[in-house]
Amino acid sequence: MEASRGIVDEVLTKHNYKRWKTLMKNYLVGKDLWSVVEYAAACETRKNAKALHIIQLSCGSKIFHEISGFENAKDVWDHLESLYGSHELRAQPDITVVVEDDNLKNLYKYLEKDDWKSTKQWITSSNGNELDLPPDSFGGTVLHLATSKGCVKIVSGLVRDGRSQLAERQDNNGYTALAFAAHYTGNMDVVRCMVENSGCKNFLGIPAGNDNRGVEIPLLLAAKKGHKEMTHFLYDETRKEYLFDQPYRIRSVLLLERCIKAEIFGVALKLLDYEQKKRFPRESLHAQSLPAQSLRHYKKFEALLTLAQKPSAFYSGCQFGFLQQIIYHLLPSRATNICDNNGDRCRCHESGWCRFSRLILCFLLLLCKPLGIREICEQKRTHEEVNKILKHLQYDIEMFNNSELNKAFVFDAMLEAAKNGIIEFIKAMIEVHHELLWVTDNLNRGIFSYAILHRKLKVFKLIYTDTVKGTRHKTKFQKDVFGNNLLHLAGHLESSLDINNRPGAALQMQLEIQWFEAVKEIVHPKCNEKRNYDGKKPCEVFTETHKELQKAGKEWAMETGRALAVVASFITTITFAAGFTVPGGNNESTGLPIFSNKRQFTIFIIADAVSLFTSATSVLMFIWIQTLSYGEQDFRKRFPCNLLIGLLLLFISVVTMVVSFSAALAIVLNKYQRMHTMFILGGIILGIILVYVLLQLLIEIFPSTIFYPFCWIKK
Repeated sequence: MEASRGIVDEVLTKHNYKRWKTLMKNYLVGKDLWSVVEYAAACETRKNAKALHIIQLSCGSKIFHEISGFENAKDVWDHLESLYGSHELRAQPDITVVVEDDNLKNLYKYLEKDDWKSTKQWITSSNGNELDLPPDSFGGTVLHLATSKGCVKIVSGLVRDGRSQLAERQDNNGYTALAFAAHYTGNMDVVRCMVENSGCKNFLGIPAGNDNRGVEIPLLLAAKKGHKEMTHFLYDETRKEYLFDQPYRIRSVLLLERCIKAEIFGVALKLLDYEQKKRFPRESLHAQSLPAQSLRHYKKFEALLTLAQKPSAFYSGCQFGFLQQIIYHLLPSRATNICDNNGDRCRCHESGWCRFSRLILCFLLLLCKPLGIREICEQKRTHEEVNKILKHLQYDIEMFNNSELNKAFVFDAMLEAAKNGIIEFIKAMIEVHHELLWVTDNLNRGIFSYAILHRKLKVFKLIYTDTVKGTRHKTKFQKDVFGNNLLHLAGHLESSLDINNRPGAALQMQLEIQWFEAVKEIVHPKCNEKRNYDGKKPCEVFTETHKELQKAGKEWAMETGRALAVVASFITTITFAAGFTVPGGNNESTGLPIFSNKRQFTIFIIADAVSLFTSATSVLMFIWIQTLSYGEQDFRKRFPCNLLIGLLLLFISVVTMVVSFSAALAIVLNKYQRMHTMFILGGIILGIILVYVLLQLLIEIFPSTIFYPFCWIKK
């Protein structure tokens, strides 16, 4: 089972040739293979084969099929240059400007004002002969022109006034007014009034005239441009035979692909639900043998590959904070429907109680807007829709064999899902085809290889689930075509990896070391000393690729330690001085504090002493941080532990300092209750801000240092 992957960080597609060419040339030069690509030396047979192999590995699956027949690296390079290197960007106007003549000047004035009454008089005075625009313009009608300018009243009047045949007229480019709005303007008001005021809706199924396949009806154009509300509306209004009857089935496949790319998941789900109810049986689809039918059937499953490239469409791909996670899980599924801005016309049939409940819930969502509940609600609705889409596609591939799974892009989709950490996708696929867990690409890298390369913990955890039980040994000796075992991959810092997902390079370095140690527990002990084809051990790969991160981690640790030491020293100075200048002063005869018998004074003294001792100790911890050597293992425990202890002490120091300050104010301003309350509240607010800043860092350090994130690994 193989899927396409490149040797560079991004495989060649028709959209990234310039970047791919630069990366590939540098790689070939570094491998001393550029000469055979540039000059095609006849004596360099071995180098030619190696260069050809590298270029083929770096191409996507579609482009690979185009070049698979070549035997010479230079011929392949020249062929790719001719296909993708000579394309220049040329400016082309989306909307043709109409040439204004004297007869149309008045019409343009009415259009600018959206004046239907004057426009109607203008049409009547011309006996209807001016409905068609001059041939030297874009060949449309007044309806096209009104649509392009967003004239809702004029469009509504033209369609309602017995001129609905205008909606079926096409311009020189083959666009009806509706197709024009869907493709160019995206004006939902114009589209709605055109459709709702027209008696006959045949124009919804008229394809753009420049489309030889007859595919691009307005619904598909709206989906292509990502007009979500318009796509929902047009799907409900378009007759389903325009999508599902045998000559037009390709439209439903294309609509599914476009809706998923544009994240219009609601329409994609409606499409699949309708198909299931209509039941074009999977058995009959599975039995199709005609090439065109097979191609159309397999193309449907490009949606799987598109979904696997959208981690934000799944819960596992969302970076929710602690509070956001609580809100997400507390939201009921039915509540997510309220966040659907497109609405559902069947709601007009709801009972009064349902409408009242919906109104109350909408009001509560409005009150909770600062918490981002509406956004979380929309995300949860998206996740539910995507999971249902996945269920449909999962059901459809259940009867596929390995060859069909490959043609349906399922192998590529599995590796993309592993790369993006979409655990829901992987689990759904292996439910129907368990062997998909061991799919590999042409570099012999599988799901666990990419989970390790891209640091996707949830996918990596699959190694210790019951699903993988009995086949776990496969991972212990797994190697790619470059001789890298899983430990080599763990030591490699992927260029596309986001190294900013933790605050501070030192904490990211800690996570990298933890990953390396975790993979070491998985693989066979012999893998620790195995060398890849470049002659490097896993530990050598780790050291080499993490040099810059280690250097940045040291700088961040030193700067953070110095900054925190300054803050702690400042608190130490303040609390030390406060201990000898007690509020209210001392009694001259006894030398004791005047308010020593008050309860607030006891609180002040205890809090001040605790703040002094903890801040002084934290200063020592932050100074200790400056003395570390910052070798690789220092980032794993010593630095994080020292920083954690120092931050905890500083946290306690800040809290007790605020308590001490409040107690002192309570003593001094005892007779001025309002002023006393105001100052105490101000001190508490300031303390909360300082505590919040410290807590952010504590929350990041504490779990990864105290609770080892890979503790589930069974030795």
